Order: sequence, then C-alpha cells, then structure tokens
Amino acid sequence: SISSISSSPSSKNVAGGIIVEFFRKSQCALLSYLFVKKRYRGRLKVGEDTISVATTLLNHPSCLPFVIERMRTRFGNVNHVVFDSNHPSRTNPSDDSMPPFKRFEFYRRCGAKMLLFDYIQPALDRKTMPVSNLALCCFPQFQTMPNFVDVSNIMKFLIELASSLDARLETPQYQGQVMEDDIKRCDAIASLSTVAMDFLQFTGVSFGGENLIQNMFKSMVSEANAFSKKGMLLPLIHIPLREDPHFRFVDATVEVVVSVKSSFKTIITVT
Repeated sequence: SISSISSSPSSKNVAGGIIVEFFRKSQCALLSYLFVKKRYRGRLKVGEDTISVATTLLNHPSCLPFVIERMRTRFGNVNHVVFDSNHPSRTNPSDDSMPPFKRFEFYRRCGAKMLLFDYIQPALDRKTMPVSNLALCCFPQFQTMPNFVDVSNIMKFLIELASSLDARLETPQYQGQVMEDDIKRCDAIASLSTVAMDFLQFTGVSFGGENLIQNMFKSMVSEANAFSKKGMLLPLIHIPLREDPHFRFVDATVEVVVSVKSSFKTIITVT
C-alpha cells in the first residue's frame, strides 16, 4: 500500500510518501519505505500551515493510520506495525544517508519503540552478508498492548520476511512446506514451558553455519523470560536517543550519600 503527500492541495508534485507491506500469516504490516523529496525535507508550507512531511506521513489520519485501517478492513486484523532502522551504535554514519541517531530521534518523537532482541536481516542475495546493524522497531499506537509484542506473531513475521528475501535468490530454499512448517511451530510457542522452548527447532535460513531464525528466537526467549511474567511477550523499550547504555539492570539499589560536618550520612536508599 502506498500513501503520499503533495506539495499543495492542487498540485500533483509529490513531496513524500510511504510504502507499507502486509504479511498475511503474521498479520503484521512492514513500513518498508518512508521518503521525502529533498527540496521538501524539514518544513513544508501547505496553505496556511507549515508541516513536517515525514511526521505527517506517519501521524496524520489520512496517511499511515489510514493505510493501517484499510488493511484491517481488507485483511481482518493488523497485529503489529513494524520497521527497521540503522542502529546508531552499530552503524558507521558515513555508510548512511543521514546520521542514524537523527533518524532514531525522529522515530522516537513519532511514538515508535524498539523490540528488545538481537535482530538480523537475512542476506538480500548470495553475494551479500546478513545485515546485523539494524534494530527492529514498531508503532505501539496501532496495537492492543503498548509495551509488549507477541513472540509468536513476530516470529511468523521474521519467517515470512526471510522467505520473501529467499525468493529473490537464484535457488530459493526457504519456500513452500519448509516455510509453512516453521510457521506452524510458532503456534506452539504460547503453550510451551520455558524449558521446552530450548527444544523448539526452526529450519530457518542459515549463513556461515548459523541459523538466523533460530538465533533470533533464542534471543527473544531470553529477553521475554528476563523481563516479562506475562508469558511469551517481548518487551518494547524506548528508542535510545544516542546509543545503547553500557549497563542494563533489572534490579538495583541506589544510595545517595552527603557530607555534613565532615561526617557521612545515607539520606535515601531506593531499590
């Protein structure tokens, strides 16, 4: 589905647009492209108003929200609206069209959050490597739970995405029944115990001896077990403004100490 903005109400000159793909088995929408014509980047005068084209494309009722509602009408449901973006701490700014942290800040202002797991995009062809500098994010305003995503749905999306990329190769392997069997394995996730998760094996797609789908599943299971007591729900976190913190604590005790007349006193302890 495509949505666009013109430079004026009567103009056919497109200032920007979005392309959104729908994945039927996971019922997830992927924002695959957001583009703004160079001359309209920043602020655009439309009638009496001055707007940000990119922000309008994501937030205005006639743009991304309209596309998602139209998909719900046609397909029955949209579980999650996801997109990937270069992670600032894993991306060389010279390899990107804009500073990655600025793109992160933009998406954060638009309400997006990041999925807490190690995301790897399979290779686009036999000559390229899997892409490991991306973060998978979503727009929680389009889903029922603002702080979590369902692991089963996200796994189905990752499998569908991997299969669509595999289909571009000269000798596709992750198609048909092989892919369908992995989709069925996702349906078992909700009923499995934490121990049983270790024995759930996906055929997946491999690179350098590593099963990318299996590795992403293990990463999600680890994060879900560590941060959620509601079953196989993966936490959403705020998109970092600059870079990942060096440390992350589940529980911590903080003491604030002040000096009063050469003696030390603890004035507060927070756990």
